[in-house]
Amino acid sequence: RVELSNPKSIISKAVKQQYPDLSHDEVQKTTRELVLAPNNSRIKVGEQEIAVEDLQFKIAESIELLNSETNSQQEYFGWFEDCAKILHNMNDGYITDSDLSERNDWLDDSYIREAELMTCMGLYRNSTFPEAKQKYDQIYNKLVKLRQLRNAIKDSTRSESDDRKKREEALFHTIDPQRV
Repeated sequence: RVELSNPKSIISKAVKQQYPDLSHDEVQKTTRELVLAPNNSRIKVGEQEIAVEDLQFKIAESIELLNSETNSQQEYFGWFEDCAKILHNMNDGYITDSDLSERNDWLDDSYIREAELMTCMGLYRNSTFPEAKQKYDQIYNKLVKLRQLRNAIKDSTRSESDDRKKREEALFHTIDPQRV
């Protein structure tokens, strides 16, 4: 079972990415205040005081880009390429351990990314920036597509490799039934 990232660790990671000079304790303090402070307050980040809604928007954008090579759209279209490759390799007549590993890694990563996107959506939802609503809708649609692709992979592929089956068959045939 995949261990999902929790929102606090996702936000902490984004705060550290956005403010690399902050100490671990300052990152944790900023994360806690970002989550708990009322929207009309200000948070001290390093030497600056930043409005909560400004920081929420900034951190949401940072989370959105955590696993994207260059931008969120590129990640989105990359999912389609990855999914097509996995579906092809898993349905080409022979499933290798490598095919299965690629499938399982993608599925595991998709659950982690889902948690990140949901955290991002929560920050956009709380932000008062006009662009936040549009960003929220984009992330929501992206999340829906991620779930659809994950389900397509899970529903259209087996969860074991042919290599493993061959090893199990070879092992089964080498066991002497008289000794069992």
